[in-house]
Amino acid sequence: MTEHTKSFIPIIHLFVKQYNNESDLFIKKKLKEALKDTLKKMTDQKVTMVSKAVMEACTKIDVDPFELLWTKRNVLGKDENGKSLLLWEHTTPLAEYFEALVSCETIIEINEIIKNYSGVCWLMRHEDNLLNKCGFRSKRPGGWKETYAKCNIQIIQK
Repeated sequence: MTEHTKSFIPIIHLFVKQYNNESDLFIKKKLKEALKDTLKKMTDQKVTMVSKAVMEACTKIDVDPFELLWTKRNVLGKDENGKSLLLWEHTTPLAEYFEALVSCETIIEINEIIKNYSGVCWLMRHEDNLLNKCGFRSKRPGGWKETYAKCNIQIIQK
């Protein structure tokens, strides 16, 4: 676990505690949104996984994808719809990550969920489109590795 990630644990613990103790549905919704935004910021660091397709595309332009942050997602250009060809992919969708965290009752449980989070991976737009087409946009039944395998997405670890 990186120092970056560790610094978010107390904040996430407070969000989870407040979310679980809140009865007002509007406030609860806002806490959920804020926690998901916090999870995005926590995961905004260099990746340790990229797809084989990303590695091949980045090698052609002499870019190390393991050094790219989300803000550099347009380094490979955009598709016909103006969307980045390079996609910042939460291997376990944030909705699933959120649900796992709010089911925790202690900071120790939260630490374990965070420590074992599968992380973020660079994918090509066509790989993400395939995940979505196969019904894996916000759910990964059997885990991310199984869903990636079903979509023939090969991962390279740093």
